[in-house]
Amino acid sequence: MSILLLSDNNIEGLVPEWILNNSQETLQILDLSNNSISGFHQHPHFLPWVRLNVFCIEYNQLQGRLPIPPLSMVVYSASNNNLMGEIPPLICKMKSLQVLDLSSNNMTGTLPLCLGNLSNLLLVLDLKRNNFQGPMMNTFTHGSSIKRIDLSENQFTGQLSKSLVNCINLEVLILRGNSFHDVFPFWLGTLSKLEVLILGSNKFYGSFQDLTAVGLQFPKSQMREI
Repeated sequence: MSILLLSDNNIEGLVPEWILNNSQETLQILDLSNNSISGFHQHPHFLPWVRLNVFCIEYNQLQGRLPIPPLSMVVYSASNNNLMGEIPPLICKMKSLQVLDLSSNNMTGTLPLCLGNLSNLLLVLDLKRNNFQGPMMNTFTHGSSIKRIDLSENQFTGQLSKSLVNCINLEVLILRGNSFHDVFPFWLGTLSKLEVLILGSNKFYGSFQDLTAVGLQFPKSQMREI
């Protein structure tokens, strides 16, 4: 078996052992989203399917720490659960990861410094509505492929990462509801594909003459909340 789709059912409690023990060498896609799953039998720290590419378990009741996926992971979506703890640095070793969505959980701690190094691979990084704190990662590399970054409604502090200028494919940047403290980042206007920029409820400061200046700096942006 290579694909198992069980989304939008009434599965409750722990992921059945037969799913954990079955097709560990062949399963590539597993979708358990929109159920009432609270965890796994034997509480595995690592997901056991060595060839798994897509793992969707959003909108469940998953508790505890984030299970570490195999290195083959491409899409990892665990949003809208009750996950706690930090993002494990082993995530940074996943050289095929394109989507990482851990939004709407209770995760804490600072982001692994290496997370920005995935920006040449990642297309989507969504960590909104958690309790992450500290500085934003500052390691986005030149020619980054990332298109969407949402770090809103956390507790990030400090200055905005200047390495964001390397994210030349960025279309959506949402950082509202944090405690960033920095001069208003007009330099983001160099990102020619940026369409959505939301920075509200932070501590950006400085001055600009009028709102027309913002429009000139961000000509592609269709939605701006500053």
